[in-house]
Amino acid sequence: MQQSPSINPLLPRASSLEPRAALGFTLVELMVASTMTSILMVGFFSHLQGGIMVWRRVSETSEDRQRQWVALDRLERDLSCAIRDEQVPAPEDSVSGAAIRFGSEAAQWRTWMSAGRSPARVEWVRYVCESRDGVLGFWRLSQSPTEARAGQEPLARLLLPGCERAAFRYAVATPEAGGPSAWSDQWNRLPELPRLVEVVLQRSNGPPLRRVCAIPSGILPPRDAAGGSPE
Repeated sequence: MQQSPSINPLLPRASSLEPRAALGFTLVELMVASTMTSILMVGFFSHLQGGIMVWRRVSETSEDRQRQWVALDRLERDLSCAIRDEQVPAPEDSVSGAAIRFGSEAAQWRTWMSAGRSPARVEWVRYVCESRDGVLGFWRLSQSPTEARAGQEPLARLLLPGCERAAFRYAVATPEAGGPSAWSDQWNRLPELPRLVEVVLQRSNGPPLRRVCAIPSGILPPRDAAGGSPE
């Protein structure tokens, strides 16, 4: 009589020899994997948020510097094209009957304007730090001589927001040849134009801005004539 093969109880069963993957993951393994994934995602989004904040800060700084350059370049360009003409009324109330005014906190003059292939035209411009329509900043007011005669309101353009004060000074020469230059906060030699104009803009959210602009048609008078003091 044929005997059936004996089964050794010490040997593992066939089911225990199946691959581990066929049995799936345990709850502990799933929790560990979920925790590690969460930590990685938190770290990733933290770095991403930090990068976005740095990008925004750099963009705001770049835009602010660009606005500064545009404002000062526009002022310098208008000054470099300044012309003397005391017969045309200014866009604002003139002082002592003079159309051109160079004061300590504002300045206005007549300048040449050209855009592309368009013929050059003359405009009155005024630069001042003031609040207009509830916005405090460095403003450029402009209008043509015809608009000035008609008493129309000048066109206002905000060049630099947050400007609290503008300080204008005008260079004068000392009587001694080759001596140091001096500066005056008033220009009293109209209708002549100053040769050099220093502009300092005090801002609420940054260091002051300074630019020295040249007027090619201006003069550099003796210090006694302009009332300046050596720097």
